[in-house]
Amino acid sequence: MTCRIPETESTKKTKPDPAALFLTDYQVGARYGTNRSTIWRWLKNDPSFPRPLSLSSGCSRWRIAELEAWEHQKAA
Repeated sequence: MTCRIPETESTKKTKPDPAALFLTDYQVGARYGTNRSTIWRWLKNDPSFPRPLSLSSGCSRWRIAELEAWEHQKAA
């Protein structure tokens, strides 16, 4: 016999995976079909390009939500 927990509002709510909310420079490059060095160049030359979070020395991550907002802004 299998024990099944009934689905309730509290079991439906799950926290998003933090790794799914942020991208590395390699992942951002792959998202736009370019090299990671191009991402850093965009950051330097395009003031509208989202700024990464600096988690530690040599460790930066971009918020996916900010990248998506930038994409929508560029498409408009």
